[in-house]
Amino acid sequence: MLAALAIESGLTILSADSDFARFNQTRWENLLASWINKVAPR
Repeated sequence: MLAALAIESGLTILSADSDFARFNQTRWENLLASWINKVAPR
């Protein structure tokens, strides 16, 4: 339901749950992964 609301509203979902990636129309960002990459780059 959250993915459907985000798609209808044109919003980005901010979540560490990678299951949102399976919805092609959903914009999804994992802020935790982004933060870890900034703090401890590979």
